[in-house]
Amino acid sequence: MQLDTDLKMLLTKQEAQEALTAMQMSAAEFERQAGSLSARYSSVCKELTDSTQKAVTLISENGERAISTVLQEAKKKIHLCAWISITAVILCAALCSLVVLWSR
Repeated sequence: MQLDTDLKMLLTKQEAQEALTAMQMSAAEFERQAGSLSARYSSVCKELTDSTQKAVTLISENGERAISTVLQEAKKKIHLCAWISITAVILCAALCSLVVLWSR
């Protein structure tokens, strides 16, 4: 009876040792996978940050170019309007002079 109890205890200890070893291996595997996931997460976050930064830079540069282009076009149109206004005033003055000369 004592031998049977001792044998059961030995088996229980062996099973406990095997379970402990299995848990340690599982923990090590989990740690490895967690480290791998963490590395992938960090890599993806870095890629996302880099691509976002590039996109913002590109949008900013394109916006600056667009604003510059609009500004140049506006300046050209303002100069054109000024020349048209000056020409209109000169033509109006010339027509008024002709009307005055013809009315005499």
